[in-house]
Amino acid sequence: MAKSSSERVTEAQVVVVDADLREVAKRVKRILGGDAFRSIQRRDLTDLIREVSGLATTRLKAEMAARLTDQLQRQGVRVFPPLTETATSDAK
Repeated sequence: MAKSSSERVTEAQVVVVDADLREVAKRVKRILGGDAFRSIQRRDLTDLIREVSGLATTRLKAEMAARLTDQLQRQGVRVFPPLTETATSDAK
């Protein structure tokens, strides 16, 4: 039976799950390799989240930034400045 339009889930209603953020964190750790420090643009993290989650319009906002930071810390990756204190427009 087909769902009515009010029951359909749109992409905007789908959230990136922690398993996706865990995979993003693992990929960031691989990108870092053995480097103690590397700059990664916030836009690159957003693109990686989109790739892993399959959600082409997802955005890295405060709540997801906090969850991603937690997953990165679990991988031993420290983020500075904190993702919760930066915006994509901060990149020069």
